[in-house]
Amino acid sequence: MRSLRAYGFAATDTPFRTGSGPLVEGPAIDILLLMTGRRVGLRGLTGPGADLLRG
Repeated sequence: MRSLRAYGFAATDTPFRTGSGPLVEGPAIDILLLMTGRRVGLRGLTGPGADLLRG
């Protein structure tokens, strides 16, 4: 999996936002899954950053 340091993250269900770069948006649980190495979280995420991570 690519390093996530180059991405920005924003939860759509809680006031959580961190990082900078291509934005990855979605429920906090899906962001947490991705940040802990579980690619299954990508299914619930959108945005240019999510597209890059899938690619």
